[in-house]
Amino acid sequence: VEAWGHVPAAHLDGCGDRPGRHDYAAPLCGRQTGCRPGTHMKLDRDSSSGNVIRAFSAGRLIIGSATFTAPLILTAEQVIADWLPPPPDRLEIHDLQPALDLQPEVILLGTGVRQVFPSTALLAEILGRGIGIEVMGTGAACRTFNILAAEQRRVVAALMVV
Repeated sequence: VEAWGHVPAAHLDGCGDRPGRHDYAAPLCGRQTGCRPGTHMKLDRDSSSGNVIRAFSAGRLIIGSATFTAPLILTAEQVIADWLPPPPDRLEIHDLQPALDLQPEVILLGTGVRQVFPSTALLAEILGRGIGIEVMGTGAACRTFNILAAEQRRVVAALMVV
């Protein structure tokens, strides 16, 4: 794992007032200032086993040594690379069935560079099954997945790589 060290929080998401918040992430571009917030990052969380998301940028996701350019569903042990969801605001319960079948505690729905919410009916259906769901941009979902997977939580990430 490359050691990137601390990158100022402002570099990743413009939140400069919270130093130390992003100690585990650094941008792919290597620049120290001036990046568009949330557009690309390299993650350097170390994990001795399981899937670890190494990097995300619009259109590309690196898990371990494999690069993915299409939406996927991810657990610490498994990658489902043939997931073909509609845009987030048109998701229906059957679109997330592969993630639900994995019986997670929580589903992280990464909706691309921007956070886009699915219907409240879909969220209510998932919550009604006793499964948590968090909707966020894919970059945030990648960071959150690495943390929860390292804590050995039953987390599933449904990631749109756009």
